[in-house]
Amino acid sequence: MVYTIKLSKKLLGIIIFLCLLALIIAGYSFQRDIYILFNPGDSKFQSHVHSLVVKDFNSSHEHIAILDETNKDNIEIIAIKGSQYNEKTPSPLQINKFSLGLIDKKIDENRVISINQNLQSTDILVTEDKRIFFSYLIHDDDRKYIALAVDELIQVKDAYSTKSIYQSELIPSKRVLHTLSGGKMIQYNKNEILLTFGSLGHEKSIKDNKNYAVGKIYKINFNTKQSEVFSSGHRNPQGLTYSKTYKMILETEHGPKGGDEVNQIIYGEDYGWPHVSYGMGHPQTLKNYVRYVSDNSFKAIWASLMRKLKKEKYEQVNVYPGNHNIYKKPIFAFIPSIGIKAIEQLPKDQTEFPNWKDNFLVCSAKSLYRLEITKEKSPRVIFTEKLPLPFGCRDIQILSDGKFIVNSMKIISRNKKYSN
Repeated sequence: MVYTIKLSKKLLGIIIFLCLLALIIAGYSFQRDIYILFNPGDSKFQSHVHSLVVKDFNSSHEHIAILDETNKDNIEIIAIKGSQYNEKTPSPLQINKFSLGLIDKKIDENRVISINQNLQSTDILVTEDKRIFFSYLIHDDDRKYIALAVDELIQVKDAYSTKSIYQSELIPSKRVLHTLSGGKMIQYNKNEILLTFGSLGHEKSIKDNKNYAVGKIYKINFNTKQSEVFSSGHRNPQGLTYSKTYKMILETEHGPKGGDEVNQIIYGEDYGWPHVSYGMGHPQTLKNYVRYVSDNSFKAIWASLMRKLKKEKYEQVNVYPGNHNIYKKPIFAFIPSIGIKAIEQLPKDQTEFPNWKDNFLVCSAKSLYRLEITKEKSPRVIFTEKLPLPFGCRDIQILSDGKFIVNSMKIISRNKKYSN
């Protein structure tokens, strides 16, 4: 009997240890969702100069675009999601329209189109004349090759169809879930869009051939379907926006390990990847792995081990890690990385956040950031603020009055009960 009790205590200790370890690993997930339990209805958070209110419509997509905001109390959104490459929960590519009621907090959803093919959604864009484009990755049937494509969504009465606008050359597929794809779009002029194309893990091919298709931003004429390289040297460009205030294009992209970048995009420039980066790259040798373990969290170490166990072919450590010499430098780099994603600028005449005039909002894996960027001779970031929101985002859209919407269908506004 005594032996049984001692054995039970040891077993209990092991169980408690494993539970604590699981809580540490998954802690960020609790941070994102626990506010829902303790803050039913609209949730309020205090930033540096503004008190924020979050209206949660309890729906989630990967990328969103504003269709119509003429009625300020009822916002029309179009959204895209879906990936057949997710081994755990594969899903078809879906495009849905939403009506978000800001007063009654109701959401109406209308399925537009569902494509059950080897696709992975990467972005959706509504142009100034209300044409709709969406980008996606597409595999061949054997999943040996992959391409990045753009289609236009065509509506005739209540029926929808798609029209091919662009497809890249076929690239050998190195990973099952392509997180280095890019695919972000903006309207460049009346007839052209810009499209980001990530490295897809082909660092060696880029080093051997600077004209290799990946790691670039393309300019595409959606009427003639002609395309050309706009800029190069990009790793995983997740955000792209045009600043009407500063008349410049800004881009955000993931660094390897550290070195998430904010870049001013200029035609013909090379931004250095995979030759240089402020990040340090993922370990390939024992020496680098020892340094990697000493510098990084359990989560990062575990992810690296899983990649090795799965025998995924991943990028090599940079030739010149930790600097950005010779090539076009970013205007700002986050060290450590924040998991940077979309970037948008608050409209010049917005009134929702009066103390955030001309500021930029940046999505990240765990939260949102506010950046103040000045452009005297050349653009530079004055400061960054991590907003006190317990959720991250992949995509963000900003209404003309300054309220902003993230891809998990949360609308963030100012708590006007406070003077600030």
